[in-house]
Amino acid sequence: MADILARVTFRLAVLALVSPSTLAAQSGFECPVTALEYRLPTIVGLMRGRDPIWLVDGSFGKWTGPDVLAKSVWVLSRDKDGEFTVEGRRLDAPGTMFFQDGLSGSPIERLVITDASAQMITPGGATPEIMERYVFLMMYLIYPDSGCWEITARLGNRTTRIVIEKTVSGG
Repeated sequence: MADILARVTFRLAVLALVSPSTLAAQSGFECPVTALEYRLPTIVGLMRGRDPIWLVDGSFGKWTGPDVLAKSVWVLSRDKDGEFTVEGRRLDAPGTMFFQDGLSGSPIERLVITDASAQMITPGGATPEIMERYVFLMMYLIYPDSGCWEITARLGNRTTRIVIEKTVSGG
């Protein structure tokens, strides 16, 4: 019995040293990444999502550390209005991501913007016609670890889920 207990204790100690990302990869978990879309490539670049909410991920899929702010842009269709909320969770292991509205804000798990038009930015190259169709919001996303992340964004009564895989940046 002591021998079995020692082997179980050893295996648990080894598992504690292995990161959740490694365990997910070993378990065969495949991250269901949301496809990139070329909706406004000359304005903000590639985006993920679906009408009425898209995300331009400023970290390009790379994860460089738990406290790194990934400057990102939300693109919201003006065809839909209402409160904009965003929150995120890890799919391949336990974890919650954080959001920060501007450099002076504090990271929070659920960001709520009551009037997106009041906080919108105008990206370079955006024509008046583009600005009539979309609202652009800049914010920071904070991924505590590499892995598979699901972001749930709501605009009024519409919900969009975006899945992004963060891999460790080499360098």
